Amino acid sequence: MQEDMDTSAALRKKDQKWKNNGLAGREWLNGFLRRHARLSIRTPEATSLARVTIVNKSNVNLFFDKLADVMQRYQFTPSRIYNLDETGVTTVHRVPRIIGRKGQHQVGQVTSRERGELVTQVGIICANGTSLPPVWVFPRQRLDEKKMMKGVPNQEDGLMGLVYPSGWMTAANFLKVLQFFHKHVKSSIDEKVLLIMDNHDSHLSIEAIDYCRDHGIVILTLPPHASIRLQLLDKTVFGPF
Repeated sequence: MQEDMDTSAALRKKDQKWKNNGLAGREWLNGFLRRHARLSIRTPEATSLARVTIVNKSNVNLFFDKLADVMQRYQFTPSRIYNLDETGVTTVHRVPRIIGRKGQHQVGQVTSRERGELVTQVGIICANGTSLPPVWVFPRQRLDEKKMMKGVPNQEDGLMGLVYPSGWMTAANFLKVLQFFHKHVKSSIDEKVLLIMDNHDSHLSIEAIDYCRDHGIVILTLPPHASIRLQLLDKTVFGPF
């Protein structure tokens, strides 16, 4: 009987908190998470309104319809299907969490610099499970290959370094990426390859489109703002970066 009375009093106390505050408190949240062990508090990935509204069923279906048309027309084998994307890599490593004294307002961790520079990496993978050597865009005016490529593994495989002051991809540099791609895949008018990538402005210059047409590279672009859902490199490879 006493236990029932205590439980009833506790429930009335909780009901009063809901009535006074108009919302559930931390105690309710903790109890809810205990009852549903499969749930956890997660930091959501920031997604722009454009991504939410454009990445819808009709646009995704349209992309796969175009992919089906291209596959039916050219009969690409897995070894002739490629996926390309860029990712930004900062030159300063991510500082891990550490244990500090309570009440201490600032806790420092030694790193190479407080603010890093952006280096763009271009990744190109093939549907047969292989990949091409990476391309790097360094934030420089001129390429000093000895210094910039020092310590980079597998240089004998033919990776390439490019430069631009901001480290971002440009139309001029992307044309060089296409030339690099063609050199490795050896595409031609008679032996075409499929290249799937996003429709960033730097990818779709007149020079780039003409080069692809003349060298047997069939371009298929993802829907705008859809990389977060459909770009395989974003979803499976670039996570650690």
